[in-house]
Amino acid sequence: MKFTCEKEKLYNGLAIVTKAIAARTTHKSLEGILIETYDNMLKLTCTDMTIGIETKVPAKIAQEGKALVQGRIFSEFVRKLPEGEIKFTFEDFNVHIDYGYSSTNLQTLDYAEFPIIPTVEQAEEILIKEDKLRSMISTTVFSAAVEESRPVLTGALLDIKGEEVKIVCLDGYRLALANEKLGADYGDVSIIIPAKTLVEVQKLLISSGTVKIYINESHVQFIINDTKIISRLIEGEFIRYENIIPKEWDTQIKVDVDELSMSLDRISTIANEEGNNTVKMSIYEDKLSMSTETSLGNIHEELDININGKNLDITFNIRYISDVLKHLDSDVELLYFSFTQSSNPCVITPVENKDFIYLVLPIRMY
Repeated sequence: MKFTCEKEKLYNGLAIVTKAIAARTTHKSLEGILIETYDNMLKLTCTDMTIGIETKVPAKIAQEGKALVQGRIFSEFVRKLPEGEIKFTFEDFNVHIDYGYSSTNLQTLDYAEFPIIPTVEQAEEILIKEDKLRSMISTTVFSAAVEESRPVLTGALLDIKGEEVKIVCLDGYRLALANEKLGADYGDVSIIIPAKTLVEVQKLLISSGTVKIYINESHVQFIINDTKIISRLIEGEFIRYENIIPKEWDTQIKVDVDELSMSLDRISTIANEEGNNTVKMSIYEDKLSMSTETSLGNIHEELDININGKNLDITFNIRYISDVLKHLDSDVELLYFSFTQSSNPCVITPVENKDFIYLVLPIRMY
């Protein structure tokens, strides 16, 4: 196999697919990047057997073929090459790289050992705008569980009912839900996608185009421009999230996002230092009082708010509140915080957009 390719275009393609290289594996092929040539294009593929990523890169093909390169070494070396066209010649488990007056030889792997990536194009095609999907992922996926003791919670529920789609993530202490309208009726679809898959999908959503989604019994596939992401689904039953979101409240406040964010940032300087991470909130007379105390000192912040309902004292893990503020869409200026009792979950929603719901459990203080 022989081809010539622009260094920048090749490296950009490698940067996309190497997100799927296996971190720890006994199978060398899963540490590789499969390179295939056709129609003056390179197809680059990586997989860790949970997620697979394919992308295309333009190239001048002198001799067609395929090869499996050592992923991290090859991509790192290409990153350090000079700008311009680079010539690659593959032969006998070796790649010869010519750049300017210099050249390098790297060993390759046996491409016959690279696993076959499943394809699900024969399933019904679901279309969603890139900006909508990007917003849905960014406002929810941070609430998925990290520990794998309950695998279902490390995923995101993609729940489609007719023309409406929801993404829901929760970790046992908080829940995030985003809702959007689709352009057609796709019936009822409910799958659990690994959260790390959606993180990689989000990184590719940089235009105003359309994402194609295909789903079968075991896999989901996203096609974004010249890149394809295929992921295994997580088996199991997702928690019935509708049942844990309170429908009524006794206290509701309206608060400015920027003011709240700056106050919590100052409070966290003291609260996080000793791993305390708590903030006590007191709601009374159109005021939100927030405080924390550690051996390093104490801090008290007070904000003007609009209040409807009863006064309330409640304590939270400050990170769970700060996280939602960091991941809100940039145009959100005001939030509703809705409460029932100091021991029950709080529901947070943007004032102008009810398509996002965030729920967080309080800390019980004794």
